[in-house]
Amino acid sequence: MSFEPTDRDIKAVRDSVHDWVGIDLTETQARELILDPRVASDYVRGGMDTVTRETAADVLAKRIVGRSWPTYGDGGEVGKRFFAEFAVKAEEKGYVVLK
Repeated sequence: MSFEPTDRDIKAVRDSVHDWVGIDLTETQARELILDPRVASDYVRGGMDTVTRETAADVLAKRIVGRSWPTYGDGGEVGKRFFAEFAVKAEEKGYVVLK
């Protein structure tokens, strides 16, 4: 699949990740994320819908902490530990985490 994101596509990813994940992506980080094959495939099919947001969050989680974004079934403690680690490692890797 050949996909070249527009400025509007990049903005959609940045806005969604800002609101849903709590990270303020740079344009470069947003471009890298939307060009990930899983995110690009979902985005081309449905824009920045729920499926694409979940895929983007999972891709970021795997890049930042090396494991998937937690799900509701994982339980509260798993989520708390994940988000604490996610924030620290995201900053270590150059992401701006919203406080």
